[in-house]
Amino acid sequence: MKTKFLLAIFLLIPSVMMATQQEPDFLLVDGQKLELLDPYYYHTGYPLDDFFSEKNPRPEFFHKEGSRSTGNGRGYVATWEIKEGKLYLAKVEKTYRLDDDIRIIPAERFMPGKAYPVFADWFSGVLQAVESRYSQEIIFYSVKHGALSSRSILEFTQFNRRYRSQEDIDWRAQGDPLRADDEAWTDARLLVSEGGKYLAMGSKGVEVKTRGIYRQSENEKFAGHLWIPMTPGSTSASIPLDKSSQTTTIADGTFVEIEGRLVYNVLVAEKIRPLSQLEGIHNPNYPEINYKLRGSHRAYLEKAAEIVRDSMKKADTEPSGEK
Repeated sequence: MKTKFLLAIFLLIPSVMMATQQEPDFLLVDGQKLELLDPYYYHTGYPLDDFFSEKNPRPEFFHKEGSRSTGNGRGYVATWEIKEGKLYLAKVEKTYRLDDDIRIIPAERFMPGKAYPVFADWFSGVLQAVESRYSQEIIFYSVKHGALSSRSILEFTQFNRRYRSQEDIDWRAQGDPLRADDEAWTDARLLVSEGGKYLAMGSKGVEVKTRGIYRQSENEKFAGHLWIPMTPGSTSASIPLDKSSQTTTIADGTFVEIEGRLVYNVLVAEKIRPLSQLEGIHNPNYPEINYKLRGSHRAYLEKAAEIVRDSMKKADTEPSGEK
């Protein structure tokens, strides 16, 4: 029994380590030292981890030399630098838990023939950086094969933290500059609510303009799906597209705006427009409207439908900036 208990604790250790907020990597930009956001909480990634593969295996000494703490499960802290439009690995440090000593690991120990600074040509993605953990805005650096392609800033509001998906943040971060998006469309999450479903009942359905990510479908009955990713404050949603929808020229994974008619929870797309990287798929007015929906008991479908219907009218008549 004792052995089984100890084994259970041992198996839990990795998950506990990853659940603990991790010691950040750092990014140097124009003499300023920024912190990269924790991938576990913000679904980003450590750029150095992208370097390791079967061809370039992750070195064991990251964990063998000294003890690994719950606050640093990867076994190192990397410092990066953006200089002249390129991303460089400036240094990698190993933190020893026993004496709190910090040691710089030579680049050649895990990148044969290399020395700091190392051009990070293996990395393509979006770095999310903050001045500190109490910052009210996130700075996005879009990188392609080590070259900086854009820089954007997103205010760290309640909406962006709880009701905007990481997919949408990464998409919009590639637009330069990241500007406020208008609200002249209906959030797709409202269309899959009880009120939205009630409105869609009947052969005529309801006219809608909404946004999401186009996904191809293996079901021949549909032309695909409009997918809305999960956020910390809302679940994911998927709306099937009627087979008559013209999606042949739309690539899987495209961020789109669709105008058409929602009939019995199936969207008949009359117009599909790919979004620019300055446009998002989560409407800033969603939290307020969703709160009203929660306030109307699900049994009162007419009330819920009225709330969704009013939001559609507001979108058509009162476009405004992001909150």
